Amino acid sequence: MKRRNRWNPVIILCLTVICFFVVKNIRTVSKITFDCIYFTFVKTLFPYENVFVVEKEKIVIKEPEKKEKEETIVDAAAKIIDRKNLLNYDYVIKNFYVVQGSTSLSKDRLNLEKISNIDLTIEKNANVPQILIFHAHGQEWFADTKENGKTIVDVGEHLAEILRKQYGFNVLHITESYDLVDGVFDRAKAYDYANERLDEILKENPGIKVVIDLHRDGIDENRHLVTEINGKPTANVMLFNGISYSNEEGEQKEFANPYLEENLAMTYKMFLLGKIYYPEFFRCIYISDYRFCLYHVPRSMLIEAGAQTNTYEEVYNAMEPLAHLINIELTCK
Repeated sequence: MKRRNRWNPVIILCLTVICFFVVKNIRTVSKITFDCIYFTFVKTLFPYENVFVVEKEKIVIKEPEKKEKEETIVDAAAKIIDRKNLLNYDYVIKNFYVVQGSTSLSKDRLNLEKISNIDLTIEKNANVPQILIFHAHGQEWFADTKENGKTIVDVGEHLAEILRKQYGFNVLHITESYDLVDGVFDRAKAYDYANERLDEILKENPGIKVVIDLHRDGIDENRHLVTEINGKPTANVMLFNGISYSNEEGEQKEFANPYLEENLAMTYKMFLLGKIYYPEFFRCIYISDYRFCLYHVPRSMLIEAGAQTNTYEEVYNAMEPLAHLINIELTCK
């Protein structure tokens, strides 16, 4: 057994004070000598930093500094939306989400308390690719594609460049086509081809933490998804989740998504950041029954930037606020 320390803290403090005044009144002892004796004595008895300080030749017990709690994304959003609403399933489903008719997003799946506390931050490392951007539907075009030849792949390169140059991420942008293979256009098989290729890419680049499948949406020809951000015409963006659940068949175990909670956290927090910085930017979070390419890594997102009725410029401009929000989400809790 260890011997118990018989020094009573009160006795130690009294002895310290006595020694202080005794030494202080010895005129032959210089101030330097006094300081050496004082700090040696006190630090020996109290081997903790910042317990005592000397203020105007008095011993003062210093209160330990309290560390401020780091503000989370939900904390920041609570300044503009009541926190109770942010964690209220009914409110969030009504105001943030659009759920496809073939599926449903229950309270158990959308556990707001849980997903709001998932840490999605990463430590930047410029030496290895950490963010992967690809396009399952690389042939997606815009209203003026016939004039300029630009597609969603060109938009993806712009997003990658902003993340690299402005925010310091190492980004791998895959420009391969998965919906046009050997001259055959097939959107249905695109995800099969893309998932096979993703397995290879992620094996070759184990440092990748974030996977973004960037699309543009297909909507009614009479609609135009545009807002204004920083004085520029900017396409609206929709966030997307595939939850591997259909109302008819239930859980799609053969096509399960082991990272569903993290996927939901990514879109939920991203949507909140949009509300904070660019209130009119995001359309909604769309919920589908299929898993798409969202099951390879925890931080996976499918993003629909604009639609076929947008110009290339409008979708191009949307990458600046999108990159800004991605950077915040990956660096703040």
